[in-house]
Amino acid sequence: MDKLAQLSLQDMQFLLEIRKTGGIVRAGERFGWSPSAASRAVNRIRSLLGNACFVKGQEGLTATDYFDSVEEHLRTILKTAQLLKQPDDFNSAECTTMFRISCAMAEVGHIVGGVLPQLIKQAPLAGLEVSYHGGEFSGLFSKTFHFAIVTAVELPPNVHFLNLYPTDRVVLVRKGHPLTRLQRPLRNEDLQKFDRISGKIDRMTGWTGPDQGLFPNERYRGHTKLLTTRLNVGWEALEQTDLISILGWRAAEIAMRANNLTVLALPPEHRSFNPMCQLIWTDYTHNNPACVWLRGLFADWRDREAKRIAQLVKKQKGPPGYDE
Repeated sequence: MDKLAQLSLQDMQFLLEIRKTGGIVRAGERFGWSPSAASRAVNRIRSLLGNACFVKGQEGLTATDYFDSVEEHLRTILKTAQLLKQPDDFNSAECTTMFRISCAMAEVGHIVGGVLPQLIKQAPLAGLEVSYHGGEFSGLFSKTFHFAIVTAVELPPNVHFLNLYPTDRVVLVRKGHPLTRLQRPLRNEDLQKFDRISGKIDRMTGWTGPDQGLFPNERYRGHTKLLTTRLNVGWEALEQTDLISILGWRAAEIAMRANNLTVLALPPEHRSFNPMCQLIWTDYTHNNPACVWLRGLFADWRDREAKRIAQLVKKQKGPPGYDE
């Protein structure tokens, strides 16, 4: 029973995703995990349950009798957790929590701009503290932060999450940049000709920054002229040079409003890697009524944001390369 208590809601979601997709790797991709991370998660869950949930057959993975017997229970638990999302006895008007959120993303102002007005309206005594001190995950597990907003690549298996939006990476350059004069889709060799401003995430593996995977044969950040956890510090320099920067669409929107900049679509082969931005938290805050309520505000903003992007796409003004 002690081991079973360590099984998280995300573990249950992962098992059901394996059932749905028929593969450990495919299921892990939905959580931003590498194949090795997904395999480790399966082994860890098996040790907690004491039974295998899937076995390899001639046509791929097959659910065991054990999983068939517990599957409906897992679904019931997840449904019950959803019903507990908003405690009936929580009064947001009396909430005095200063919610601490870790985020290194340049577009965090856009997220805060969508959530904070609703927080002020519904919980006038509460507030947000948004900062970044490195170690996206350690701050959560040390209880320094209530939440973190991160890119969902190889996240720890014992965190809970709420999908917010896909990253929709683009290339940010000054107006009139040589790349804007090409009359064809960008290629990797086009990007490799220019020095750049790179975002820095304090992870050793998984997700090291928005330009990940674009320059695999380059000496470590050989063309990076500015490495920063806050990409906005380089936007004025972009405006005055031929530097380029790879970042998410929502950050690029802010950059273009503030500076004489424009965006280009990534080379086509890189658009399929489009991980989600997620709000994550641990068991420390999972059942905290105030934190449950705040997650609801983020979910509401997520839905409004999806509608906003859909309208941009309809007008052909959405993220280039992702607006088909």
